[in-house]
Amino acid sequence: MNGLSHGASGLAGFTSVHADIGDLTVHAVTGGDGPAVVLLHGFAQTWRAWRAVMPALAARYRVIAADLRGVGGSTVTFDGFDKRTMAGDVAGLLDALGIETAAVVGHDIGGMVAYAFAKSHPGRMSKLAIAAVLLPEQAWYQFPLLDPRSPWWFRFHAIPRVPERLISASLDFYLDWFFDFHDQGQNDDASGITAADREAYVRAYSAPGALTAALGWFRAFPQDITDNDAWLAEPLDVPYLALAEPHVLTPMTGQAARISARHQVVEIAPSGHWVTQQQPGQVSSALIEFLGGEP
Repeated sequence: MNGLSHGASGLAGFTSVHADIGDLTVHAVTGGDGPAVVLLHGFAQTWRAWRAVMPALAARYRVIAADLRGVGGSTVTFDGFDKRTMAGDVAGLLDALGIETAAVVGHDIGGMVAYAFAKSHPGRMSKLAIAAVLLPEQAWYQFPLLDPRSPWWFRFHAIPRVPERLISASLDFYLDWFFDFHDQGQNDDASGITAADREAYVRAYSAPGALTAALGWFRAFPQDITDNDAWLAEPLDVPYLALAEPHVLTPMTGQAARISARHQVVEIAPSGHWVTQQQPGQVSSALIEFLGGEP
């Protein structure tokens, strides 16, 4: 385990680790014993997105909740934001921890990375789960600009230089908007994203270079679309669980069969986009059943 340092995580029963992977340091919070389960967060969050899910999983599994490159305790970089490269960060973290195979679970951007890991590191993933997100593909270029249901921030975040300047001027307001109004005013109670969580997310994304790095996850969508269009033509042969809140239940169900021939879909409701913090009990139960309960 060369290049691995440990520290306090702030979550009882879990340890903070920093793994040096070449020029990159990946931070994760880990705890529990058993088969490995990697948890990957999405935009506006860090590993804390899984904080309310991790204790239940750690009773059965070795849980590893990682920060994506650019935010939290992971290195701020200025490239490598295509999801195939970010999947390599996950592989490097597993190498540093001495883990050969793992189940990988991702929410939002983390779900895209989890899928890329399954495709670019075959044999290292035992099971795949994706929560509350669709994989980028060619059809995304057809999103109508003025449709109120359209994810307008995909294009806004991809504009060079402008979003950093505007968002950083009021980062707390911008992230609060995402937590409270992400689903076009249809969000259910987002109080599970506590004031302490929100403060931690603002600190993480206001660190030097972090916001630009996080926007890079969106700016890499064209390459992700190219990769996914090729990958989706051949479904995986690993078990896949789609965790979908009502807002994306229909499209996630439609995409599931192209992700894996061995798929299932579970609706998380009532919930908005932030299922891991809005309905952690439902998410934990669905994952434990999917992963196999007791090892």
